[in-house]
Formats: sequence, structure tokens, C-alpha cells
Amino acid sequence: MNQSADTITYEQLKDLVDFIRNVHGFDFGDYSAASLKRRVTRIMQLQRLSLFDLRTLLTNDPDYFETF
Repeated sequence: MNQSADTITYEQLKDLVDFIRNVHGFDFGDYSAASLKRRVTRIMQLQRLSLFDLRTLLTNDPDYFETF
């Protein structure tokens, strides 16, 4: 794991939300940033993913977005 899941910043979260909107057309913009950060961090911890790994899965695995 390249980056500890508990180190995701709000800026990284914003970038991830923008990325998801651009790639998948889904807008998490109305979600509470704190809540979304907790959920994304939890996914990363459970699946032992770095932020890079998460973005890669969201880019290359169409089924993963449904899981996410």
C-alpha cells in the first residue's frame, strides 16, 4: 500500500469526487465531506487500497464502481 488510507486529505477527496463525476457521471457533491471521507477511508482500509489503487480500480474496472 503506497499511501496509508487514514491520510486522505479533503483536497484528495475533492479530487476523487471530481474524478468520479468526470469518469462515471455520478456526483457526490451533495454528500457531507466528513461522512464521505470516512466512508472512502473505510473502503480503502478494508480493501487495503492506496488512493492510487482506488482510482485505478474506478478507472479500469466498470463493475468496481457499483461496489464502491
